[in-house]
Amino acid sequence: MSKVAKIIFKKKIENDNADLDVLYIIQSLYCNGQILKEFVIEEDNEKFQAIVTLTNIDSLEKKYWPLDIKEFIDKFDISYKIGKENLLYWNSCVHEESSFYIMDLFYNCFSPIKCGDCLEEVPFTNFPELDQDDRLEILKIDELVRSIVHISEYDLEYANNQLDNIHSPLIKKILEVCNKISIKVQKSVYFHFPIGTNINVCPKCGSKLENIPIDITKYSEYSNIDKVCKNCNLVFSTNKK
Repeated sequence: MSKVAKIIFKKKIENDNADLDVLYIIQSLYCNGQILKEFVIEEDNEKFQAIVTLTNIDSLEKKYWPLDIKEFIDKFDISYKIGKENLLYWNSCVHEESSFYIMDLFYNCFSPIKCGDCLEEVPFTNFPELDQDDRLEILKIDELVRSIVHISEYDLEYANNQLDNIHSPLIKKILEVCNKISIKVQKSVYFHFPIGTNINVCPKCGSKLENIPIDITKYSEYSNIDKVCKNCNLVFSTNKK
């Protein structure tokens, strides 16, 4: 569960660029995986307030704030208020440690990285091993895929060549990012590749697919990820519901 929060910035010093500094701080919180991309910033006399949606109930704790924005943060007295109501349209992973992770760029709300044990989304704040550049690279890939999906309404052939071709430059880049994350978090990170039903062999290497090691369907009735190629770090939904 998560909540909406109001972050309040009171200027400590006279600052003609205070509005830009606040915007930079909020954008950094998004890039750091602490809030969602959509936010509202309002100015009220000598203070600003940002209405944001948290990716996790504790994501505004100071331990998660990026160190490289300290010079901007020091210009303000910062406080925040968290709303009372939980947001019900997503759950986040509650496991202290996951057996493996899945990069799901087609079905996510706030994080494309999902727990392999429950298929719930994992906030970036759960990955202290990843620096801000790593997190920003993940977000850029996620946004690129969303853009290509949108383009499919106008140029289906181009979108299919990017998204459905296991050998496309886009899929190659996604797998590189998965591998980078895997090395840093020291867990397997599989990419959920969209594929047709009744597929028995990996479209990348041709080896026979294995059953995924954990029955994710017992956690989520909407999940049908059932096959894995450990050679290529790919998982598939071959039993469509």
